[in-house]
Amino acid sequence: MGLMALCGAKLTMASTILPVLLVAVGSAYGIHVVNDYFERAVQSKGSREELIAQVVEEMANPVFAAALTTAAGFLTLLSAFLQPMREFGLFTAAGVMFSFILSLTLIPAVLALTRPPKAVHRRREQGSILERGSRFLAVALSGRGRWIVLGIAVVVIAVFASQIPHLKVETDQSKYFRQDSPVIVGINFIEEHFAGGSTQMSVVIDTGRRDGIKDPKVLQFMDELQAYLESLDPVGDTTSIVDLIKETNYTLHGDDDAYYTIPPTKRAVAQVLLMYEMGGGEVLKSMATRTFSKAQVTAMVRSVGTAELKRLLDQVHDYLAKHTPPGIVAYTTGVPDVYIELSQKLIHSQITTLFTSLGAVGVIVAALMGSLVAGLFALTPLVLSVVGNFGTMALAGANLDIATVMIASMVIGIGVDYAVHVITRYRRERMKGKSHRDALFVTYNTAGRAVLYNALTLTAGFLVLLFSSFGALQTMGWLIALTMVTSALGALLIVPTIFGLTNPKFLTRRVAVVRWGKGVRLGWQGADPDPADGSTKK
Repeated sequence: MGLMALCGAKLTMASTILPVLLVAVGSAYGIHVVNDYFERAVQSKGSREELIAQVVEEMANPVFAAALTTAAGFLTLLSAFLQPMREFGLFTAAGVMFSFILSLTLIPAVLALTRPPKAVHRRREQGSILERGSRFLAVALSGRGRWIVLGIAVVVIAVFASQIPHLKVETDQSKYFRQDSPVIVGINFIEEHFAGGSTQMSVVIDTGRRDGIKDPKVLQFMDELQAYLESLDPVGDTTSIVDLIKETNYTLHGDDDAYYTIPPTKRAVAQVLLMYEMGGGEVLKSMATRTFSKAQVTAMVRSVGTAELKRLLDQVHDYLAKHTPPGIVAYTTGVPDVYIELSQKLIHSQITTLFTSLGAVGVIVAALMGSLVAGLFALTPLVLSVVGNFGTMALAGANLDIATVMIASMVIGIGVDYAVHVITRYRRERMKGKSHRDALFVTYNTAGRAVLYNALTLTAGFLVLLFSSFGALQTMGWLIALTMVTSALGALLIVPTIFGLTNPKFLTRRVAVVRWGKGVRLGWQGADPDPADGSTKK
């Protein structure tokens, strides 16, 4: 938040969740560091300084990978079209890297100054339930259980994916508030007692010539357009220069109802307008240009959803295409057009940030682990989370709006942390020559424990947004909390399942510089080397 102030960034709807987000996400790295410290404290016989050094050395790479992928996920929001979304992505990424630095500097420093809690010495007894659960999962995912997990994952993805086409886009900002909000109460009062609507839509009539609006035929077209607009369901009152001309003509003829009409000639219209201007004519400035080449029909529209606004604009555009006189250009403008354009931009932004974040995160993981396959496997649980997120939104009736459009990038950036830690620890154990089952047991009992704590922490952190008075933030809170759970389950169940079925080479070997004749080259090195490449067993 201090960096935002230094950069002159303003507090927006998106940035209001930054403190909650960074507290939840930033604690994740500390959890993994402290968990590794506790794990080593049980078995370590060396000094506290040696213990801290081992923790920092061992956790630096996975925590850096997790922080870098998370920051990359948020930085993809820089491709968004809205400035608040770009600022949110930039400052969140900066906060994530600050948290990473503190987790490897401040937390080890604090641990070095304090004694290990007594609970550390009873770790094995207290962790018995988790250990039994870890052993059960390791055995299950080494046998038929992996097919069950894989089958359930495929079914879940298919079910939620089938609901995505039903997801609605909403850009009407009044929909972000609860029905008992003072904002909504005020809007309802205005729509009930004044003008029949709270949103303004305008139809601009451009004749392309001076005094073109004074033509009775043009005015008649505008009068008929007003009648058509008022016949449409979301439209309340309409106003235009036609109303002003009729009212003035009526007044000039002694309030005779027969003259509440458009004068028959252009000259008569000009005289009526002249009389009105002599009386002040201030309102006329908001209805037509000074040269009377353009005018507008203003319609008040009730607060409805984006889909209804789209339907309204389609009806108006169809009417204008059929009834606009030759030589005249008529087009709509105003808030409804802005909302429709915004909805289209939201869809484009969602697609762009989704694929950009997936690509960026996958490339970073692949580069850090030296394997393209590792990058693809790290993205596997994210597919479940992202599809589940959109499917749940469709089923729950939650809309894709300015707030929820950021969730996919957030889920990818945050959720990949779980996969990174699981893959890193599992790979470390496999590099030691352990079997799939044994490596999985150790992974569940160490990194898996931290992932579980991390997921619970993040879930609780984001559920705090349920107490917000802003409906959009409430929706955002429970959706992200849900995706944190699915991301953790994906990393703990789906990734090990795929490892057990495919046994990819990168798990037991790594790319390293190896001897080749009189020189060196890049080759595989690890617990299970390929004799053909001349590498040696580590």
